[in-house]
Amino acid sequence: MAQQITSLFLSGQDLGDDQVGLFGQILERLIDKIETRALVELGERLATIERAPAAIMQRLAEHDEIRVAGPVLSGYANLDDAHLVDISETRSQAHLLAITERDVIAEPVTDALVRRGDSAVALNLARNPGAKLSDFGFERLSDRAASDETLAESVALRADVPAHVFGQILVRASQDVQRRMIAAARPDMHAEIQSVLDQVAGQLADERPVQRQYETAMRALLLAYPDGKIAEEDLLGLALNKKYDEVVGGLSLASSLPVAKVAHLLDDSRPDPVLFLCKALGYTWLTARAVLQIRLGKRMSPDALITASEGFGRLSPQNARQIVSFWHHDHSESHPKKPAHRNGVPDR
Repeated sequence: MAQQITSLFLSGQDLGDDQVGLFGQILERLIDKIETRALVELGERLATIERAPAAIMQRLAEHDEIRVAGPVLSGYANLDDAHLVDISETRSQAHLLAITERDVIAEPVTDALVRRGDSAVALNLARNPGAKLSDFGFERLSDRAASDETLAESVALRADVPAHVFGQILVRASQDVQRRMIAAARPDMHAEIQSVLDQVAGQLADERPVQRQYETAMRALLLAYPDGKIAEEDLLGLALNKKYDEVVGGLSLASSLPVAKVAHLLDDSRPDPVLFLCKALGYTWLTARAVLQIRLGKRMSPDALITASEGFGRLSPQNARQIVSFWHHDHSESHPKKPAHRNGVPDR
């Protein structure tokens, strides 16, 4: 009966709204009574029909069986954005993947997809020129592209990729990917490419002066805190004022770790070393967050900060102190001290 009613609907010419609504009411009564195979056929036949009854199409789109929902999610143009967002936030990855195949995808939907989608969803979205990505969407995909070269290249070669996102991906990419990105880049990207390459070269050239800046910061801190005890609120103030070198020096004083070791920990792409260090020192999340946010070239999205906050809350001070103790030991092993002597006899 459902097949016959669908055929009748599809053969109708110039149906009015009342007639479309009547077909929808009849099909809605039947939809709960027919088997999956028939629902699959119903979805496939109606997915490309612009005037298909909206209520029926919404029910098919949110069906748990992807064979039913898939054709509707990918092909039916009149699903509203709110419904697509809801499906993106509650249904399976297969449902999300089907949404990425739509001809047009609005920003609210792509935001939901990049928040929850797996690697296949992210890649399909990046490759879909009809998907409109917000600044948040580009930043989130750029973060994920740091560990996925295929995604990195797909995001970077989109016609609408912002210049700063292109630069972020370029600087992290392998040489092979960089060559392909530069060869395929839009003309308006050339200035950004040159700027990024100049910046990288400048950072390499400035490596030794940066070390001297740490030493200058340490001298100033030792004058201000001759006992080596810097309070958390003072360190927080330095972080909030973007005093990066002074924060590195302050953490070195507070933890007794060498300044080079602290600089190395803050340079890690992951937030974990900062979380361990701040938790071991008894600092609050407010201070840990401020330190995370001033790391050079390590901008964190709001979602990444939320995840870091949750991890910081779960982390026990004892475990954090054990990690910092290991860092102390690791450094001392790599820089062995000369044995002390008393009257020419080595200490034992």
